[in-house]
Amino acid sequence: VFSTYYGGSEIEWGKLLVDNNNNILLSGSTNSVDLLRKPLPNYNLHKGELDLYITKFAEDGEILWDAYYGGSRGDSFFTPIIDSSDNVYLISDTTSLDYPTINANQSIYGGDLDDLGITKVNPDGDILWSTYFGGEGSDSHYQCCPDPSDDSILVDRTNYLLDNDDNLIIYSNTVAKNIQM
Repeated sequence: VFSTYYGGSEIEWGKLLVDNNNNILLSGSTNSVDLLRKPLPNYNLHKGELDLYITKFAEDGEILWDAYYGGSRGDSFFTPIIDSSDNVYLISDTTSLDYPTINANQSIYGGDLDDLGITKVNPDGDILWSTYFGGEGSDSHYQCCPDPSDDSILVDRTNYLLDNDDNLIIYSNTVAKNIQM
């Protein structure tokens, strides 16, 4: 059991996840350029008005690593998902035209207002893949909550779930789209 303060000089918000080794992952959005305490070398720069972040704590409260993810504009965090291999899916509303796209399903920003940004991060904090998800217009989402009946995440316009093979499946406007990378 531990207790701590964690934050930078500006505003942070986020949610906690617990992995299979009882490590605690704090994931959210920040506009603080001074948030990170043990930054990963490839993810130590705050790039935008608002960036995504993950801080990984050991069970005893020691910070194992932390990192910024995102582009040069706004990347607003929503519900993270952790899979059976302790990979974390960061799902965000992005207005960044340079959101990181690595092994991307969609490498070009599609919306005139915003797209979803989806990033899969391994247990060491490295990006496995990162993609835009969206078309013309607004592809953001606002409310997320777990659905206990089928392990999906319910969102007002989009549903997310991990299937038995840890593929992220996105349902949007009753059309199923499965991102497998």
